Amino acid sequence: MLVVIVHPEQWNGGSDRCTIGMIRHFASSGHRVVWYTTMIDEYWAKEDFFGIEIRKVNLNLHPGDWFSQNIALGYSLVFSDLKPDLIVVDHSASCVPMLKWRFPQSKVLFYCHFPQQLVTPSRFFLYRWYSNMIGLIEAKLYESADVVMVNSKFTAASFEQVMPSVCNSKIRVVYPPCDVDSLSIPNGRAISRKQRPPNQLYTFLSMNRFWPEKRLDIIVEAAGN
Repeated sequence: MLVVIVHPEQWNGGSDRCTIGMIRHFASSGHRVVWYTTMIDEYWAKEDFFGIEIRKVNLNLHPGDWFSQNIALGYSLVFSDLKPDLIVVDHSASCVPMLKWRFPQSKVLFYCHFPQQLVTPSRFFLYRWYSNMIGLIEAKLYESADVVMVNSKFTAASFEQVMPSVCNSKIRVVYPPCDVDSLSIPNGRAISRKQRPPNQLYTFLSMNRFWPEKRLDIIVEAAGN
């Protein structure tokens, strides 16, 4: 199976690690993987991408302008020699309609982050207006995807709240690829969470932004229990 990953900027965040996890999974399963991106941060300089075909499209665009970047990456894929069986798109769904038009036989999966519309109530009026307009456009883009992946049931419920026009049967919860059961104890033997002795020290990994709407208090409460 030919799998194409469209992930514009490869930094060192949660979605970036998720992309690496998907790439490793598909490649280790014997599939051909082609990765379209605009840049890869030097953090990944020592990463082994053996067997992965990376097609980097150099663009003079503002960092973080994923809407425009994914359109450019989508055009590059549309006019390429590839005939993908599966396309996974991250950050922005701006290229999804053109990919479904060009590759109707392909399944297009979009990885959706926490809806921006729910993070804007505390911002000023023009920002909220702009976000709502973008939300209307995004809803149409999401409708073209075969599957919309989210990282939790909470995000799925939030997505359904702001995107009611998108069929909820398309939504799939795909938890971040963190293999906690492979963590080792001093004797080097991997054990399950149930077998692991209780720890007095907790390590917190903060991903993305400290916005109140993301309810980080839930994470703290869960860790405390």
